[in-house]
Amino acid sequence: MRAKGTRLWWRKPRYDGAGKVSHPGVWLILDGGRSISTGTADRKEAERALAQHINQSWRPSPQDSAANVKIADVLTYYARERARSWADPKRAAVQLRELNEWWGSRKLSDVTAATCRQFTAIIGGSLAESDGLRRVRKVIRRMLGVVRL
Repeated sequence: MRAKGTRLWWRKPRYDGAGKVSHPGVWLILDGGRSISTGTADRKEAERALAQHINQSWRPSPQDSAANVKIADVLTYYARERARSWADPKRAAVQLRELNEWWGSRKLSDVTAATCRQFTAIIGGSLAESDGLRRVRKVIRRMLGVVRL
């Protein structure tokens, strides 16, 4: 039987012995064996809470090899964990977008001297000359430490 995945579930209001509401109805986030209250009865607010929960709980999982790790996942992880600490986060976002356009559909195993040369030849200017590539290479090396090669 497959797991249903992280989802919203409506918990009905609960009543005391006198028939008064003791606990109002609320949307819960069911995630594995945990249930997390969204604190709201509004479906749209609950959906936002679910999206935020999923975004915060996502972590790249260790893979069998670099051939299974998408560079887009590495860039997403980097953007969430490190890019905000850059002196210019807007510049970081632009650079990560440029990197994702070229590398996003590739796997870590596709990072070779040849593909790096192709990338720098195509992108040219700003990103290739910046420390953005050095930062991303550092993240990729860190991710390679997470995966078993």
